[in-house]
Amino acid sequence: MDSHCNLQLSNIHREFLSILSKFYKTHRYGRFLLKVVPEIHEEKRLFLDFIAKHLKITLPIDDKFISITNTNQIRKFVGKVVKKICDELFQVVCQRSVELNIYTKEIRCDSKAEKVFYGERLDFIDEEIRKKELLLFLMNSRSHSPHINLLRSFDALELDPDRTPNYIQALLNDASLPQVEDEVDEAYTKVTNARKRLNFLEIVDNEHLSYDSEDEV
Repeated sequence: MDSHCNLQLSNIHREFLSILSKFYKTHRYGRFLLKVVPEIHEEKRLFLDFIAKHLKITLPIDDKFISITNTNQIRKFVGKVVKKICDELFQVVCQRSVELNIYTKEIRCDSKAEKVFYGERLDFIDEEIRKKELLLFLMNSRSHSPHINLLRSFDALELDPDRTPNYIQALLNDASLPQVEDEVDEAYTKVTNARKRLNFLEIVDNEHLSYDSEDEV
């Protein structure tokens, strides 16, 4: 790439690209071969070693019984590295697009690509904070509107209050949803009119509902 374009990348960015290249050429398909089964986690080790090295932290890479939490420190670090690489490559795309009079650089509004190439950060920490603020607003007893009153008119499922952090995690991250799916499904067995409830849930995010008065629920 550097032989054609002058990319302003440091050693850390090239090291990260090397990890991606090794994964693409070796580990991506290597996991399907029986002879490499003992090395099936090598791709994970490469990435975690990279993080531990540059953040100067210790990660339990060899302990199969301890999960590694994706902390904000890690998210900021990886997001910053990826963002720099993406910005450099996008600059090349934009420059060539102008030279060739094509529209390759155009990106659909509100897409993930727009965030990657036009956004300022890729750690998604601000997005998580905003989602939590929206949850607090909806939970606040001082928040009132016909739509909020409609939401409150339906009883909540009988879930476990002690599992509240897990429920919030499931709302913020789809990867955490499987941890609570069985609880929700079990709670549905106690719902007397599941069809009515499902019909209601289909419209809770509809912004075009109309109400006869401000007090209607």
